[in-house]
Amino acid sequence: MSAFVLKREYALQLPNSYVEIDKDEMEYVDGGGASLAMSTSYLNKDTCLSTADVLIRSYQVRLMTRYQIAKEIYAHAVIYYASPATLAILGPIVGAPVLSYLRSHANPIDIADGGDIKSREDIYNIIWNKI
Repeated sequence: MSAFVLKREYALQLPNSYVEIDKDEMEYVDGGGASLAMSTSYLNKDTCLSTADVLIRSYQVRLMTRYQIAKEIYAHAVIYYASPATLAILGPIVGAPVLSYLRSHANPIDIADGGDIKSREDIYNIIWNKI
């Protein structure tokens, strides 16, 4: 390629009625969130609480409480690493189809700022309190 082509600058043409926003504003409009790679350390509730603190302090998740975040992380880990005995306990409580769905979506742990749907949050609470 010629030097002329490499040095060429292009101006972005925006419509007359556009709004310019920065990343923080976009996260407020579109929602923030975090994606965590699965780790066996998330089988420890204290680790989940510490991770929740980091996500809150770094403003990755702003519309959830510390415990909501920790419960979601913990539930994903329990479901992902679940032994047959654990699955046997959870199956009747949660339901096999729901458990299968959650297990197939457990890694990575995608935390949408604002929380998950109510039925999944109920499951996260059950797992946090019973296992």
